[in-house]
Amino acid sequence: MLGQGHSRKDTETEIERRTESVMWLREGMRVELKGVEEGFLGSWFGVRILKLLKGGECTVQYEEFVDEKDESKPLQETVKISQLRPVPPTLNITSWLNKESVEVYHSNCWWVGFIQSYLTAKNKYVVYFQESMEELEIDASKIRTRQDWIKPVGQRAFVWQVHTPSMVWPSLLSIQALEIGK
Repeated sequence: MLGQGHSRKDTETEIERRTESVMWLREGMRVELKGVEEGFLGSWFGVRILKLLKGGECTVQYEEFVDEKDESKPLQETVKISQLRPVPPTLNITSWLNKESVEVYHSNCWWVGFIQSYLTAKNKYVVYFQESMEELEIDASKIRTRQDWIKPVGQRAFVWQVHTPSMVWPSLLSIQALEIGK
């Protein structure tokens, strides 16, 4: 039933928009899951989609975490599709500037942080994590440039925004083509 002030066309457009937004998802696909619980804000976990469910949810299997009841099994959980993003494209960037927004692989997931300084003698960066208000020395191999997923483009490509130190203007909008099922 249509509500007051809504036409059938409005409703069809909304259904089409929601359908397009999840068309990129496939069972078996590797994606990242946004941490939304206390202690995990600002993090992204590697997961694989096991089953797409109704109601905007899916069942995922974590890459790095095990089930508390049976540690021989990977952790599985039902999550909202809105918490998922494709795995960001790999960029061949190996050095970062102060204040640059990055993601750091630490404690089995990616955390959003900001470069504070570079320790030349150690080949490490001091990274500040706003959510936890802590600084850590991080090996350069555990850092990737922060990218925000803007939107899907059809079923096989995604637009990403790469963060720059000033963020006055995005340094790059890239399109990543993915093979479905990977």
